[in-house]
Amino acid sequence: MAGCFVRSGIIARLCPALSIRVDAGTVCFLDDAGQCDKPDLFFLLLFLSGQIAPLSILPRAVQIAAKILPFYWTIGFPTELLLGKVTVAGAFIGIGVQIVWLVIAVFLVRFVWRLGVKAYSAVGQ
Repeated sequence: MAGCFVRSGIIARLCPALSIRVDAGTVCFLDDAGQCDKPDLFFLLLFLSGQIAPLSILPRAVQIAAKILPFYWTIGFPTELLLGKVTVAGAFIGIGVQIVWLVIAVFLVRFVWRLGVKAYSAVGQ
């Protein structure tokens, strides 16, 4: 049973992380210069996912923000799942939260993509 959770955690980790990067990439459509500040998003992802410092040593407000936003669920939760620090019920809840964030990300990508296509202009030969 634990192997099922591990495989699910790895697969679910890839989907939200990818969708966050796709969301950031589609925002570049709205910029006339075609550039986007992805390093800022990447730092936020590292910080709020618990890769820079464990969430348990951060202030309570940051811990709450990390658990509300999708960043913890893309890296922190699957890591804790692989380490066996999550109960079976917690694993189901975590995977459910990942699915919710994945659905939100899909709708967000579609919305931003439509805005970007309307605003996009190309020049050249």
